[in-house]
Amino acid sequence: MEDTLSTVYEITKLIKKSPKRDAIFSKLKDEISECSPGIRILCPTRWTVRAEAFSSISENYHVLQLTWNVAKDATKDTELKARIGGVTAHMEKFEFVLELN
Repeated sequence: MEDTLSTVYEITKLIKKSPKRDAIFSKLKDEISECSPGIRILCPTRWTVRAEAFSSISENYHVLQLTWNVAKDATKDTELKARIGGVTAHMEKFEFVLELN
């Protein structure tokens, strides 16, 4: 569960701390599923927002995977590419999906 919490926190940081990735995510979300909510920020110290953050990641799972593909191609920073690749690899594991739901 700790790995899932870390991955969800990393996802929210990667999306919300970058206007470029946030714009990519919003554009893809509007094209694919307009009714899904945006990404909720996970605060590591507040337990009450964890359920909302997990739910938002779960509902936007496919959009996030597409966002990582576009963002990885758009960036030239190798450290950022590695972070995106790590999040993508962890999102594809069964344990992540199980713990997320």
